[in-house]
Amino acid sequence: MIQDIEPFEFNNQYAPVKPEPGNIFITCRNTSIIAAMNGNNVALPTFEMLYDPASAMEDAIYAFSIDDMPVYLLIDQEFPPEGFDFIDIHKLYDADLPWIPLAAATGLHLTAWYRDNRFCGRCGEKFTHHKSMRALQCRCGNLQFPKIAPVILAAIVNNGRIVATRYRGRPYKGLALNAGFVEIGESLEQAVRREVEEEVGLKVSRIHYYASQPWGITGIVMAGYFVEIEGDDTITIDEDELAEAVWFTREELPEQTNKMSLTARMFEAFRRGEVQFSDSNQGE
Repeated sequence: MIQDIEPFEFNNQYAPVKPEPGNIFITCRNTSIIAAMNGNNVALPTFEMLYDPASAMEDAIYAFSIDDMPVYLLIDQEFPPEGFDFIDIHKLYDADLPWIPLAAATGLHLTAWYRDNRFCGRCGEKFTHHKSMRALQCRCGNLQFPKIAPVILAAIVNNGRIVATRYRGRPYKGLALNAGFVEIGESLEQAVRREVEEEVGLKVSRIHYYASQPWGITGIVMAGYFVEIEGDDTITIDEDELAEAVWFTREELPEQTNKMSLTARMFEAFRRGEVQFSDSNQGE
């Protein structure tokens, strides 16, 4: 998945050290970042490549480190250095350096948060950066931390089959699992039950946690569950959310080659028979 970057280590502890000319920076525009790409060889820009590196380093915001290498954000850098361009993050998934997609996604997440929180929502004053935490502060006492929205993924299984869906009205047209945001006052497990019933009309009997994943592209963290159903297995889809929802056997389910996403990992775990359930009718 996107966070699996071994042998490199992602360190998100806030350490606002001053940048130096050879340090890497991330600049985002929508879902693209400034990068240079030659096949799977992806490079991120460094400050000395810019027309005015001293000014850029003054405006840079510490983001995180890869091993001992600090990475910074340049929020308003409009012009890529020579040989670089804005490249959509989805084209970076097969980068030779496995930390590139995670760095790009986390850069997108942080950039969106900083851009959306320039001024205090309580009093209207301009936020300043906290000196020791990744937070924005106002003199009125308001303190804001990066926003991370929880989302559940539900892989619905029954009698050796799994429900695969397709979204309605979204650019992504591949197979998907039932998913949704956790609502206020709701546990993750309650969100699973609600989303499954709302989207495909099925009742959940058992919920098995599988894995989680950060997805900075949309500012969320996903928790994935395999769920068993009770009663009728007839699917009734929410046509506002889904274009399709179909039961697949392991043999019918196509191999998922996307190594970045938790959805693909869960489909593959089911297809390969790597997940087991207490109910013997799951075909394990």
